[in-house]
Amino acid sequence: MLNSIFQIMNKYNIDKQQALEIGNSINNNQLIIKYNYVPINIEDEPEILKFNKSFDWIIDIENYTNMTMLHLHAWEPMNYLVLAYHYSGKSEYLKKCNELINSWYIHSLDANHKYLYYTHCVADRALVLAYLKYVDSSCISNELIDSLIKTHIEYLSNEKNYVDYNHGSMLDRSLLVLCVLMNDKALFKFSLERFKKNIENTFTKNMICKENSFTYSLFNLELIVSAQKLLLETINETLIEDFDLMMNRALNFLDIVRKPDGSLPLYGDGELITSEKLNNSILRTYYPDHSLFSPPTIDEELKTYYFKAESYIIIKNNYFYLFVRPGDIIKNHKHADDLSINLYMGEDVLIDTGIFNYEKGEYRNYLKSPAAHNTIELNYENYNYLTSNNKDIYIDSITENEDLIHIILINNSYTFANITRNIYILKNQKSIFIADFIDSPIKVISTQIFNLSNHFIEHIDVNIQNNSIYVNNKFQVKNFSDSNMSFTISEKNLLSEKFQKITKIPKIEFSNLKYFTNQFTYIGHISESVFLEKFKEKNNISYLVLNNKKIAIPFAVNKKKIKIGKYINVYKDSAYHIIEIYHQMYANQEYAIYIYDNNNNKIATLWYQSHHSFKYKFSKTGKYRIRCFLKNKTTGEKFEFSMYKYIKTTIQ
Repeated sequence: MLNSIFQIMNKYNIDKQQALEIGNSINNNQLIIKYNYVPINIEDEPEILKFNKSFDWIIDIENYTNMTMLHLHAWEPMNYLVLAYHYSGKSEYLKKCNELINSWYIHSLDANHKYLYYTHCVADRALVLAYLKYVDSSCISNELIDSLIKTHIEYLSNEKNYVDYNHGSMLDRSLLVLCVLMNDKALFKFSLERFKKNIENTFTKNMICKENSFTYSLFNLELIVSAQKLLLETINETLIEDFDLMMNRALNFLDIVRKPDGSLPLYGDGELITSEKLNNSILRTYYPDHSLFSPPTIDEELKTYYFKAESYIIIKNNYFYLFVRPGDIIKNHKHADDLSINLYMGEDVLIDTGIFNYEKGEYRNYLKSPAAHNTIELNYENYNYLTSNNKDIYIDSITENEDLIHIILINNSYTFANITRNIYILKNQKSIFIADFIDSPIKVISTQIFNLSNHFIEHIDVNIQNNSIYVNNKFQVKNFSDSNMSFTISEKNLLSEKFQKITKIPKIEFSNLKYFTNQFTYIGHISESVFLEKFKEKNNISYLVLNNKKIAIPFAVNKKKIKIGKYINVYKDSAYHIIEIYHQMYANQEYAIYIYDNNNNKIATLWYQSHHSFKYKFSKTGKYRIRCFLKNKTTGEKFEFSMYKYIKTTIQ
């Protein structure tokens, strides 16, 4: 049992040399909170991570604070000391572990921050407590350990503390370990049944994780497999009927999702999962012969994988790869990435931009927004992606003929516009054409966004002409619409393949200001000759001429009726901005506006008038608050509402 707990605790597959190096650092009062993250290098010795009599278990390291506090109160330093002890048998590591636990306990008596009894923290601490309970050593304060085990069992078993999905699995795995330790059969049965139900909620019948991230897909599977293989099989219990069959089904899906380079695409709240990370997973220990853990063997023929219930499309061969996932099943780790694509053509071309952290703020706001994804952004705003459902965002259809594969995607989650995205995979050229249609009863700024791989930056060579961008003499991104084009490599264009790591990437944007917008863009190889015949909406078809071959391009346009509720529309028109108020509160009403800058200073007052449209000249690009007043002309009654708007001073 002790060895099983050790293996569950060793979630990063830390070997003996690493464990002793980390353990020695902590033993010398230089804490390692999370290996290779805080601190980034073990040789670093920041003063804030020194353990001494004044250490108060509250650490503020700017962007790293959330991660630091989470792993500190999950007892990760104590976890590392236990690993070092297990590898070496040296009691000095247990002695330091006991010292840290006593210090933490004294802190916990008066502290009230969220990390003291946060699900992740409690679940990880329970494993350390279980290991120490099994160890027969005079270095351990057994009375305190017993008291903490009791407290942790009460927390883990309390339904009020239970959180579904990966946190629930963490709680139940730790509770099962403690139940075996304490020989509590009734509580063991309760936890086992709760764990089973949580797995059913976390995975579909196809064993596809419902959480919006492949990082969490992998993590959930590791939680389940470690609990089954290291704990439950030793006592003839199982979490899932036909366990190995179902795990292989889950691994099959991840293998389908894999890109030709062996990595999984970035998606939602996730880090980049490389083939190396897959091979270091506990999953490989128990399923070493699965193809997921071997170099990809992909045919030359393009294959389409469509998971309708889960809304995934993967199209790939040994050179080409397209990943699409509009909509969701649950909102966990969800980004505003609907209609976004990941594209690989011999190398990464269009990429998702990752997560960085979970802290509210500029980085997270950007990386969750449409601007950070290869999609359509309207009026520089988010849509209601956290309240949308499958009736708002979905895959309409996928069809195939001799020349192309045609995917139709819908996003009706903007309150003032509908978006239809047509994606065409051109089989012979292994390239793509995108036809986006934005329909609205008001003038809308629509921006077609393409986030290019950071690999291009190393030797970037860009040629811009005729609404086309040629990158590194390899690829072309060609827009056929009457659009304003921008190409930027900026600190604002962020990529975070690894937690707390940021780099800049190239970004291409095509923008329009219209009631009904069509955006046509081709992404392919620089050697290809391509042009588009004039778009004819009535026939619902156009023709792409590619390398002198005429290819019929059928398209769909979603014309769902739009009723605009409470909304403020702002756009640039000549020298002025137009501010339009859309909200009918009274039968006979007047409108007025206050304008505030990003520091909430009022900079303008536009007095009452009968018309809903105002002219105003914004002098600087930035974020503003528009406060609208509606007044009943008959009674004088007033109603007000506000919206924050990002406003550009250039014409779109």
